[in-house]
Amino acid sequence: MSDFIGIEIQGAEGLAEALAKVPDVVADAAIDEANAYMVRSLRAYPPYAHVTYQAAYGGWKSEKQRRYVMARISEGTITPGKANRTQNMSRGWEIVGYGRSSFITNQVDYAHFLMSDDSQANMPKLIGWKRVGDVLKERTKEILRRAEIGAKNAIKLLGL
Repeated sequence: MSDFIGIEIQGAEGLAEALAKVPDVVADAAIDEANAYMVRSLRAYPPYAHVTYQAAYGGWKSEKQRRYVMARISEGTITPGKANRTQNMSRGWEIVGYGRSSFITNQVDYAHFLMSDDSQANMPKLIGWKRVGDVLKERTKEILRRAEIGAKNAIKLLGL
């Protein structure tokens, strides 16, 4: 399993070409504005939906697994049918760096099970978690619009 997932936004080829022609400060501002919007988009949780283990995975893999889960339910560390939403996944999204040398990351240890394009687990998929690539694909137009806003604001500040 990789520690890094790269996502390329389809339709952004023209943006890359345009940013190559403007001053570095303008390109960096455009990317920062787009990144801020993408992080806000990725932080959204799907509405709570109860999905049984049976529905997601076809049932218990072993009697030992079933006994373990039932013991955790009895002691109260697992509460089935209740949304245990800590918002850790949401808080985990952050932008590292600035402008063209920046990237978006989530260091939460289970993030890949919830939203990875390659390794999303079936349970989160059935609950309604969207993969990172799907979230960004749905919002491509707005991402490009935000990049344009960032570039225009930088151009204004430069007095051009």
